[in-house]
Amino acid sequence: MPKLYTLLLLALMASCAPDNNNQDATLQELKAIRQEVASLSDSIATLKDSLQAAKTIPTLDSTIVETPKEKPIVPPPPPPLEKPSKPATPKPVVNKEDRDTTYHKYVNGRVSVKITPWVNSERKVLFYDLLGNETYSIDEVRHSYSIRVELKFAPNGSVGLAVVHINPGASMYWYETEIKFDTDNTPISKIDHKFPQGLDDIMGEKWVYWDKKSKMWKEQEVMD
Repeated sequence: MPKLYTLLLLALMASCAPDNNNQDATLQELKAIRQEVASLSDSIATLKDSLQAAKTIPTLDSTIVETPKEKPIVPPPPPPLEKPSKPATPKPVVNKEDRDTTYHKYVNGRVSVKITPWVNSERKVLFYDLLGNETYSIDEVRHSYSIRVELKFAPNGSVGLAVVHINPGASMYWYETEIKFDTDNTPISKIDHKFPQGLDDIMGEKWVYWDKKSKMWKEQEVMD
């Protein structure tokens, strides 16, 4: 039995004794392991660098960002309306003949008729003979009633006939007076007309004559 123990111990010791071939193989394995460990270390380092770089990349926000809607184009407001200005009060139109004196002349150049400017809606029509003496005058009026003179001239520049139109205003009648003149603007005769004319009006019309001495109109005297 002790021998058996001794043999077992010797076998155990023999099995535990170093073997050069096995030792070389072990060294090679250790060297390979070291290389793998180094390779793994390099891979780990590379992986760490990749992970570090990945941390610096900004991650996309999972929040949905709405794109801004385009604002509608609003046209600019119209300019403010100008307040209508009050119409200017028109100035009364004054004819040249209303503000100036009007002259009608004989063929020899002397004044035959002088018409004065309007003053307070009144003016005068003055008649002159060939020597420049005043022979007659008629007033023209522009009031609530009106008196207007229409002149008809003779070839020598004198007045052959003057028609005086009279409108009383608030009346259904109007009147005309015909005045005949000599070649030197001396009145000769006149007759009055009433419109509208009735038979009595026509029958009552008669000529009157100019008295040079008194310078008044007179009815013609009938000699017995």
